[in-house]
Amino acid sequence: MTIIDRCTDRKGRGSGRSLALGAMCVTGALAAVVAFASFAARAAETELKLITGFPFDGPAGDKMYGAKLFIERFNAKAKGQASIRVVGGPEVVAPFDQLKALQTGQFDAMVTTQAYFNEMKGLQFINFLTSDEQVKGAIKGYDTLQKISRESAGVTFVQIVSPGLPFYLWTREEKPIATLADAKGLKVRGLPGLNEQMVKFLGVVPTNLPSNDVYAGLRSGILDGTVRDSLSMEVLNEGEFAKNRMEARLADFSSELYIANKAWDGLPEPVRAILNTLARETEKDTIAWVKQRVDRTNTLLSEKYHVKIVKGTPELNDIVGRKIGGALIKQVVEGGKYRDELVDRFALQAYLNE
Repeated sequence: MTIIDRCTDRKGRGSGRSLALGAMCVTGALAAVVAFASFAARAAETELKLITGFPFDGPAGDKMYGAKLFIERFNAKAKGQASIRVVGGPEVVAPFDQLKALQTGQFDAMVTTQAYFNEMKGLQFINFLTSDEQVKGAIKGYDTLQKISRESAGVTFVQIVSPGLPFYLWTREEKPIATLADAKGLKVRGLPGLNEQMVKFLGVVPTNLPSNDVYAGLRSGILDGTVRDSLSMEVLNEGEFAKNRMEARLADFSSELYIANKAWDGLPEPVRAILNTLARETEKDTIAWVKQRVDRTNTLLSEKYHVKIVKGTPELNDIVGRKIGGALIKQVVEGGKYRDELVDRFALQAYLNE
């Protein structure tokens, strides 16, 4: 017999004791209803389990500023409907295995860079746009990025979580690169997609390593250099070994947040709308923070590690600053299914005319 059944089974008795018992029963029944409603609300909330290709905490966690800001805002805005829980980083799933972990349903979401995965080659043009171009393009063209990522990799693009991180070619103290000849044969940590162009234009020997293994590679001499942003050089202490930075900016490699297609499709439409709206807001807020952080970092690298900016020849600077990125943008975009959408929303025509 339930609480409500017991409360109604009074057989008309009207004593004070019965009335008091009836009041207690009503109170208990109401409490049970409230508790059940609270449980039902919690049960209805969808939890998205997220992994990251980069450390989320500690000194290196600074790079995840945008992701943290987005998750905090989403969990507040979508409370009762959905939430994102950060499970962990590279210690949970190796960075190059994280896409597979989403595709197989082990986890629901990830913060990573498309540069890690050949399946995401159709998105890699983003890295060779300036940080401002990345954010403006994402605001206009996130639906196109979502179509590309869904069809090619089985995940849905949500947000650029770290726009505006300029990447350079850094080398050990005894290996400065000032001319094209200086680059030839150097063992450099690159990234899928970029490696092909670095071989073609610079003659380097590319090596694929996860982000958290670069320090050991530089220290041991396995690497002569690395393609890296200055923030990583600072917080991961890689400036201890990579003392030279090329003058020309190579790219603005981004990292992004993705949700597995199955998890995305299972979310109610209002929740998907919240994700897209907050993503665009947070991208704009993050880029201003990143620019300030990079300026501070460059000063710290000069003072702490005495990093030297190596002035390259005009030929080398043109290759690094323009030809490599332009070639990759053309390779990715020209002839692709969404070429016209990408050209329009990311203003790519000038790059394709190179």
